[in-house]
Amino acid sequence: MYVPSPGYDFLGKIAITGSAAVTTGALTIEARDMLFVQVRVLGYSGGGDIASFRFNGDTGTNYWSRSISAASGGTTLTNAANASATLARLHPTSTTLQRSSTHAITNNASTSKVGTISAQTGSGAAATTPVIEWGGFEWVNTSAQITSIELRTAGGSVTMPVGTGFAVWGINLT
Repeated sequence: MYVPSPGYDFLGKIAITGSAAVTTGALTIEARDMLFVQVRVLGYSGGGDIASFRFNGDTGTNYWSRSISAASGGTTLTNAANASATLARLHPTSTTLQRSSTHAITNNASTSKVGTISAQTGSGAAATTPVIEWGGFEWVNTSAQITSIELRTAGGSVTMPVGTGFAVWGINLT
C-alpha cells in the first residue's frame, strides 16, 4: 500500500466484514483540505460492476467521472465518461476481477471536490496483461467538505467480497 508523503494524517479505514456486500458502509473522517484514498476491491460476485465513491451520503446527480483506458498491447485509448451521476465511478468498465486504485482529492468547502484516478484491474492470469486506467471525478458540492466516504458498487446489486475496503489520509495546506 502506498503511504502519502510526511504531513498527511491517517484518518481511518473501513472494509467489508462478515459477508459480501454492495457497500463498505460509510467511513466518517475529519475534514482536511486534501485527501488521499487507497482502495482495494477483491472482486465482484454475481456479475461485473464498478466500485464507486459516495460523499457525505449525497445520492443526488451531483457527480461526474471520466476514465481513459489502454488495452493490453494496444495503443488505442478508450474514453468512458459518466455525467450527472449519483456516484463517482473509480474505473471505466465493469469486471468481476480485483482492482487497486489511488485517489488524490481536493476538499475545500467553497469549491467542487475534484479527484484523480490511478487504477489497475487484474487480469487473473500471469500470461495476460490487463487494461491500465486513469482519470478523474468531481463532486459538485460547494457548501461542505467531505466528512464521509462510502465505497459501493455502481449497479447496486453485485456484491464485493469480505476484505474489500479503503484507507484515507488527509492534510491541511494552511
